[in-house]
Amino acid sequence: MFAIPGRRSAQIPGKRASRVIASIGRLSKVTVNDATGRTVTVHDLRRSFGTRWAGAGLGFPTFNKSCGIR
Repeated sequence: MFAIPGRRSAQIPGKRASRVIASIGRLSKVTVNDATGRTVTVHDLRRSFGTRWAGAGLGFPTFNKSCGIR
């Protein structure tokens, strides 16, 4: 679940959040592969976030905990 500020319901399901992010990627034409034209997904954003954390010297246990991964 993801918290959405300003909504009556405090959270939306992960699948809906994923669909919204994928839709934003399509509309913005942000591609992750120019050859195929594949647009950004929530997994791409998560992978990018993890790569930046690793580059900053933070370990995977910290990353996993912050992302709610057990």
